[in-house]
Amino acid sequence: MTMQYEQQNINLEVETALKSFIFDPNSPQSDTSYNDWDAMLEVMRGLPGIKQILIPEAPPVITIPPGTYDMTDIIISGETPLAFADITDVVFQNLMKVTNLAMGVGTSVANTVSNFVFNDGAGHFISFDKASFIVGALAAFPIFDISAASALGVLAHESSFASVNPGVPVFAVDATSTLAATSFGGVQGNNWGGGPGSDPFVVVAPGGIFTLEVTTGDIFWAANNPSGPTTLTRQDDYEPLGALGVVWAGVIPTNVKDALDRIAAVVAGAHGAIP
Repeated sequence: MTMQYEQQNINLEVETALKSFIFDPNSPQSDTSYNDWDAMLEVMRGLPGIKQILIPEAPPVITIPPGTYDMTDIIISGETPLAFADITDVVFQNLMKVTNLAMGVGTSVANTVSNFVFNDGAGHFISFDKASFIVGALAAFPIFDISAASALGVLAHESSFASVNPGVPVFAVDATSTLAATSFGGVQGNNWGGGPGSDPFVVVAPGGIFTLEVTTGDIFWAANNPSGPTTLTRQDDYEPLGALGVVWAGVIPTNVKDALDRIAAVVAGAHGAIP
């Protein structure tokens, strides 16, 4: 019986272990390094658990063949932030995570597409760690397309999201979708909107929902943004200095928004509405 349990534990560890594959069209193929994207994905789909695709630093640009790919339970990582510059007509469905990569839509080639689509009516979650995304002047599609009643939760850390194309947003949310962005702890250092003049950052169809909670170290630029029924909440960490904490009755606020709301409520209660 003990040996049976040990074998079950071994099988579970094999199923849940992270399986990494290198995609490098410039190198010979091996058991863990592939120069054929479709062949690599076919092998990965037959494996249980979470899988990782590593894009090596290989000039000038590593290109993925055109197509729509199911990326459920797959992480894409790079060896350098600029390892991955352009993809031609590629759509990733339900991708799990992007880390240490720069991706673009229409940055140097007309209609060059590198977009993430969540359109199966299910709830999804995606995280970004030191990732960079830009919608270029030649783009025809947003980077993130949330449609068909799907819900998407986003956790981002030290990542950047920008559009320089007046006609194409970074995020497009349709009328039946809910997007809950950066509503998780431990998130900091993101650039939402990419800088002054980024246009547009998000387009939300009437009835859709976009919630962005900006946390410590985040920057949010809003040129003609946001649009639609959108919520932007700043949740910077707050910690009273020294004896200042004694001025708070009850629970001390933990972020700047809560602290200002409570101060405003006291002022308004004593003197009426704040002009």
